[in-house]
Amino acid sequence: MKLQPLQQVQTRGSSRFCLHYGMKNRQWHRFPPDTRGFFYYYTPHESDSPNVSTPPQSPPGELRFRQTPTDDPAGFAEGHDLLHCDGLPWSVPLERVATSAASGVIRDMLLRDKLISEELLERVRARIGHSFIPSRRLVWGPGSSFGVDLHRRSWCLMTATSTDAEDARRTYYLFRNVFWKPDGGPYLNGKLLCRFERYSVPPRVRLAEPRVAIRVLKIITPLESLAPLPPERAMDVPVEGGLLTQRGRPYTILATRSKALRFFVDAETAGASDSALPRTSQEH
Repeated sequence: MKLQPLQQVQTRGSSRFCLHYGMKNRQWHRFPPDTRGFFYYYTPHESDSPNVSTPPQSPPGELRFRQTPTDDPAGFAEGHDLLHCDGLPWSVPLERVATSAASGVIRDMLLRDKLISEELLERVRARIGHSFIPSRRLVWGPGSSFGVDLHRRSWCLMTATSTDAEDARRTYYLFRNVFWKPDGGPYLNGKLLCRFERYSVPPRVRLAEPRVAIRVLKIITPLESLAPLPPERAMDVPVEGGLLTQRGRPYTILATRSKALRFFVDAETAGASDSALPRTSQEH
């Protein structure tokens, strides 16, 4: 199957449904050239990276698209997931499958193949009501990655606040772009793929409240300097694989500033997983 900008997918019988790559500024994005492959239902335990632990807050599942070199299903393992412009896998989340009338064909196929159940769909519908925003990615918990656009004044994350993925409630966390000029406008242009990490300090240092740091997992689009970073600003240029830093030290956020960040820290304390929220230590 080859996806077009607004692809109508033909299934057995006469049903059709439309898929889009994404939307920005009220305009649909085109799928990348020669996007070809297979749809599949992804669940966390099917991760392609066996060395990466799956946190208990992982989503119950989502529809993804595997790009393959040929139309032969035998080549599925040789392919790779289609990525969205934010660096995360393109997907149709279970929330959309459960609530959108346009996703009825997908829903029927997943039910037919027993990949989901009506009971699961009802729980999802009861949990989210009418508040689901299809364009907003959900950060499912400690260690989950999220995209940030350095050209935006602030970054808004929709996060889960429960260790039960199927019954998790959502909250929004809005935090300022630390690369934004006081008089307006960004210092840098570019997109990053990041995650929160619990900030561990040396034993001789005492902090009254727990903090989190932000690690840059990947630079999605090259960074472009729009204005010099002044010394008083003190934020350092992001480095792939490193933490966001201020004067060479990790830039940290108080976990008590939001329900989402408190949950990220409390999840580890509650024994969800020792690796659920990666830790980083201050270096001297």
